[in-house]
Amino acid sequence: MARRPKGWHRETIKAELRKRVGPITHLSEAWGFHRSAITNCLASARYSQPLELRIAEALKVPPCVLWPSRWDRSGNPLPRVVGQNDNAGAVAKSRQNGAAA
Repeated sequence: MARRPKGWHRETIKAELRKRVGPITHLSEAWGFHRSAITNCLASARYSQPLELRIAEALKVPPCVLWPSRWDRSGNPLPRVVGQNDNAGAVAKSRQNGAAA
């Protein structure tokens, strides 16, 4: 089975941002976002592609290196399913089991 490509860990990204530009809450606000926007962006793959690009630019690293499962090598975002429940498969299976019982 093929392994999913791994990028940087979100805590590593936050630490590098802190080293290079200072508190990430100040950076979020300086970019015109809510103070927790960077943290939210790093926690969720469905958050904000423009903010991911800003983070990659601030770190001087291509977004495909930070998030290989979200960006291709040419800098284009990969398709993301928005609004999909991660537990949808488990919920559907439990419904099937309940209906059969």
